[in-house]
Amino acid sequence: MKVRSAEKPKKDNANEVVNIEQFGKILDWFGPLEVNNNESNETMFDRIRKLLMKTWFHGDISTSEAQIRLSGMPAGTFLVRFSSTHPGCYTISSLTQSSTSIKHQRVSYVVGKGFNFNGEYYDSLDSIIRDSNNLFIPCPGSHFQSLFAEQTNPIIGYT
Repeated sequence: MKVRSAEKPKKDNANEVVNIEQFGKILDWFGPLEVNNNESNETMFDRIRKLLMKTWFHGDISTSEAQIRLSGMPAGTFLVRFSSTHPGCYTISSLTQSSTSIKHQRVSYVVGKGFNFNGEYYDSLDSIIRDSNNLFIPCPGSHFQSLFAEQTNPIIGYT
């Protein structure tokens, strides 16, 4: 049996391999693999699925891509993405009330305290969105929504 070490993927399957650095980033955002407490037996994969289902979550997009997606949208439109400068953090990009500028605010997770947003702690990203006074309209265009869309036109003859 050939044992493979952590090596660079070959060009023919480069998109199919998650290297150790990429996996470390995933753990920063969603880890640990399991949470062992009395309240929840939720796994990292449960947390990933829940986040990907959110219409406002756009994932690994750059600041400039967030600005493109928000341009021309009304005030109060927002999206949540992975921070492009701080691994393990999220960024909420939103159009301000004046609708002339885009604000990018970092959200970090502190073990035992929760999600830190503007110096306050929240249980979840959902609670930040819900309690915010200026995040009203999820920005369209999340590529993850197609993963959870119900098939509306089944192939004839198959059920």
